Amino acid sequence: MSHPDLQFLQLLAHLPPPLRQAVHRVRKRRPPCLLCGGRGHALGVFVPHDPAQWGIAPGMQGGCVYALCTRCVALPDRADRAEAVLWQHRRQDLLEAQAPWN
Repeated sequence: MSHPDLQFLQLLAHLPPPLRQAVHRVRKRRPPCLLCGGRGHALGVFVPHDPAQWGIAPGMQGGCVYALCTRCVALPDRADRAEAVLWQHRRQDLLEAQAPWN
C-alpha cells in the first residue's frame, strides 16, 4: 500500500461511520467541484461544530462529503468557502421543505 493510501485510511478511520460510507460513495460518483463546478480532484469533509444548527438530531453524527478541483483545493480559505456553499444549500433545502406546495 502506498503512503497516500495509508494516510487516507487513517483519516477515514477518524470519521463517524455514516461519513465513511459517504466518502466511498462520493469517490465512486466523482462529482464536480463544490465551489466552481470543475472536475473534482480531491475530497473534503465538513463536520459541523453545532450539529443541531444543521438539522442533525441530538446524539447523531453527521456532515457532508464533497469534491474540490485542483484549483479550489489550493485556496487557503477553501474550508470556509465550502461551508458557506453548504450552508446556502441547507437554507435552500429548509425553504423548499416549508414551501406551501410540499
